[in-house]
Amino acid sequence: MMINVTELKRKVIDEFLISQPLVTNTPFKSVAKIYTGESTNAEEKNKYSVKTDDCYPYVSTKDISIKGSVNFENGMYIPKGEKKFSIAPVNSILLCIEGGNAGNKIAIIKEATCFVNKLCCFDIFGADNRFIYYYLLSNQFRNNFKEQMTGLIGGVSVKKLKELILPLPHITEQKRIADKLDEIFAELDKIDEKQIRLATIQEKMEAKILKLAIQGKLVEQRPEEGTGEELFKHIQLEKQELFKQGKIKKEKPLPAIEEDEVPFEIPSSWKWVRWGDLSFSIQYGYNAPAKESGRLKMVRISDIQEGKVMWDNVPYCDIDETEISNYLLKDNDILFARTGGTVGKSYIVKNVKEEAIYAGYLIRTQYSEKLSPMYLRFFMNTSLYWKQLREGTTSTAQPNCNGKTLSKMILPLPPFEEQKRIVEKIEELLPLCRSN
Repeated sequence: MMINVTELKRKVIDEFLISQPLVTNTPFKSVAKIYTGESTNAEEKNKYSVKTDDCYPYVSTKDISIKGSVNFENGMYIPKGEKKFSIAPVNSILLCIEGGNAGNKIAIIKEATCFVNKLCCFDIFGADNRFIYYYLLSNQFRNNFKEQMTGLIGGVSVKKLKELILPLPHITEQKRIADKLDEIFAELDKIDEKQIRLATIQEKMEAKILKLAIQGKLVEQRPEEGTGEELFKHIQLEKQELFKQGKIKKEKPLPAIEEDEVPFEIPSSWKWVRWGDLSFSIQYGYNAPAKESGRLKMVRISDIQEGKVMWDNVPYCDIDETEISNYLLKDNDILFARTGGTVGKSYIVKNVKEEAIYAGYLIRTQYSEKLSPMYLRFFMNTSLYWKQLREGTTSTAQPNCNGKTLSKMILPLPPFEEQKRIVEKIEELLPLCRSN
């Protein structure tokens, strides 16, 4: 079983804080100058893309990892003397105070830097900066921070941060605690590094299983189960009938699969197909502002975490009654992130608790009941899928992928019963990769 090193570190910090009987309850404003950075637009990002000897790096939230490392080489560099931008000095602390990472991303800055407005700088003057850093990592601070969060995006204002209370021991004790935590964390980091190496091996094993699965080498082929060609024809007949009933739209024919597109051999009973030829629809989500209350819930990219919809966090939206049926989520729909850091990630809709639609940065695909949802989902974890996705992704500040990329994507199609046996075998083998 993997150790959650990040959570263990928080617990260690909490133990040190609890064991301190002599503390002064001090507002943060008494020990640090606290201020946010500045946002930039597309024009400024181009303007400040050249690194010189006389500039500061510019750090955004994505440049700080959950473990506290900072990427100073993200392609933006602010010339010294630019008055618009605030500067976080060496050994100050940056904390994310807005959005999905609010209260979670924290780092001690090892070189002076400019920073985005969702980050807040703690320029320490009345305490040991390492002690303050460790306190910001503690569960005690996280709980206090969460209590102050407001708004749909979720954030805490600088004004509120300044008034939050810090249990501050004597400076000598602060240094002693920080030194001890430095020592303990160094050992925990060694454990974490070993776990990362193990996880890499596990990921390679899982990738190999999925590769064998879509090559037809994981389970035997059985003639009585039919062929991928027969299944493909059945799905085309289904689509024609749905079109006649007005339930789906007529699609432009996709190009035939050329020989040089095929990456490997598959069993003779299988068929290479394009995703768009299998799907009944590939549809973008609904664009509407998120609200705390409304007609029905609207699932966003940020609401999908580790393959699950965090329903308690899903906001509402207003939508015209006549449009609801076009976007209403159903069991076994596949949602596909088309933009941002999670572009390409997919999720099978299961156990919808209440009426819900999906937001504009998601694409939904619906398909025949003669296709295994999990076979399609496992395909979307293979290197073949990700290779095709990268080739169809627009490289910008926010990576983007459209429905055409998904529609033109090729995948191997086994007979339906074989798909189910493949899924069973994958689900049998993957847990063995993850066991320690």
